[in-house]
Amino acid sequence: MPSATEPGHSFPSSHDDLRATITDADFKEVIWLDRSDVHRIRYGEIAKQAAVRGAKDTVRLSGPSPLGIRLVFSPDATVKRGNTKRNLMENRIGYVQGLFRKRR
Repeated sequence: MPSATEPGHSFPSSHDDLRATITDADFKEVIWLDRSDVHRIRYGEIAKQAAVRGAKDTVRLSGPSPLGIRLVFSPDATVKRGNTKRNLMENRIGYVQGLFRKRR
């Protein structure tokens, strides 16, 4: 989990294991999309845009926004986002989107 501050707070599983856990809990799969490639492409676009500007890919030019992801993930959200990006690019994590309905 990107919000985990130490390894003991994160319990990653494979996409197949996650899917099985949900269906074993009596939910029927409606939609299952692996969105990992979409996010890899987006991270690549951000890096290219930053290179054109001559900046890091996560730089903020005018100081921290009063609203932002750090409100959910803590003040070290930028570090966590960088870790998430690295893990995604190294195929250690992925992004999935699923819709399930409770079986009757």
